[in-house]
Amino acid sequence: MTTAGSRIASQFSSLLLLALATVGLLSPLHAQEEDTPSPSPTDAQAAATPEPTPPPASDESVADRKQEQVVAEGRRRAKEEATSESAKPEDVDLTPAPDQRALPGNDNAAPATGHEQSSTQRRLRYQIGLTLRTVYDDNINISKFDRQSDLYTTIEPTINVGFGDPDNNFLALTYSPSAFIFISHSENDTLQHIISLAGQYRFPQITVNLSEEIQILDGTGLNSATGTGTDFTRTNLDVSGRTRLNVYSTRVDANYSLTGKTFLTADLSYSLSDYSTLLSSSVISGNVYANYIYSPKLSIGLGATGGYDTSESRNDNQTFEQINVRASYELTGKVSASISAGFEFRQTEGGGSDNGSPVFDGTILYQPFDGTSVSLLLSRRTENSATLAGQDFHSTQATLSIRQRLLQRFFVGLSIGYENSTYFTTGAGFDSNRSDDYFFAQGSIDFNITNFWTAGVFYFYRESSSSFDLFSFYDNQIGFRTSFTF
Repeated sequence: MTTAGSRIASQFSSLLLLALATVGLLSPLHAQEEDTPSPSPTDAQAAATPEPTPPPASDESVADRKQEQVVAEGRRRAKEEATSESAKPEDVDLTPAPDQRALPGNDNAAPATGHEQSSTQRRLRYQIGLTLRTVYDDNINISKFDRQSDLYTTIEPTINVGFGDPDNNFLALTYSPSAFIFISHSENDTLQHIISLAGQYRFPQITVNLSEEIQILDGTGLNSATGTGTDFTRTNLDVSGRTRLNVYSTRVDANYSLTGKTFLTADLSYSLSDYSTLLSSSVISGNVYANYIYSPKLSIGLGATGGYDTSESRNDNQTFEQINVRASYELTGKVSASISAGFEFRQTEGGGSDNGSPVFDGTILYQPFDGTSVSLLLSRRTENSATLAGQDFHSTQATLSIRQRLLQRFFVGLSIGYENSTYFTTGAGFDSNRSDDYFFAQGSIDFNITNFWTAGVFYFYRESSSSFDLFSFYDNQIGFRTSFTF
């Protein structure tokens, strides 16, 4: 049986190689036959008739042959133009709808570019990725008084599955688990999960988007950074230590086109930060914006936001309102910016004084050269404290990231950031005098080994200086990472 099976496998392999070789030989011949115009009967008859030996070329015969070549070239070009005209799709939509122009705060907006509709577009898409990291961390608990160092490895697969047309109606699911394995402190071994679901449906004048994200976290971060480049984990500065946190976020937004230059957007969102041992909180909010497309490069909007903020802290529920202006501007093909800015009014139910504060969120992108990208992220928002009862804090952040390609395959990245957290009381009988200043810097070098495989090294430094020493720390990380994408 083994000999017979081997013989059958050998014959099958030979037939497969022969078939592949035949296809490889016939494909260029078939393409050549399609590109070559069919000969007319006169041409066929002329081709069948043996041509006499040409006499020595004279000026007139050379001119005649050149004229014949010009005529033949003209016929060939005319046929190619006719073929290309008949092959053009008839349902090309090159004019972007108003709701395709992204504005700050509308993360699910489609890009403001035209696209060709294709009846043969693949409806089901998927992508699988894997990132492995080995990191030495000299302060795994980000603690000032209990500094512990360790070497750990993370295993971070990612699965993306999408169905539909990303520019029209679609549904997409992303699942990214992260396993942390420590060498010396196995009690910190953990498995984190991030699940994201996004969908979009276009009606004749209304586009509706839905997004849901679940984060199951166990560590010192507020998210899990994957891949290479300038990605990094955002530190949970309010806690400044290891903790278990589940974050649930739901968002529904709609875009209604009024005219060719005006459109309305509305958003309803809910988020829950669920701590296992600290103070949990939730926020529900909604906003409405009137938007105007001033030019193909500039879109502006004016809107209002309102919401309700609840916390496990005693009598700490709050209501808030915002008035915001937002704009999206593309200065050139190399510079683009989007920003949302306004003022927030916040009222507390626990007897604390009302609070007002500016809020903003902005992104500036700059690509001066091919292979060079610079980004600047700015934000200021109000968040609940999970460690101090009856207190919230204003978080102001700025992050600058630079990424440069070298020698086609090497990428050098640098990110630096600053964050200030200023706490204020939300209930009677509470004092608030905590203030944190946080700084971080990360440098990295990555190499594209193949189109789907990258590897690199990185160094990450972070330091927090708090008016409460309990929340101060500094930390150094150095590590190796490699990513695969299929």
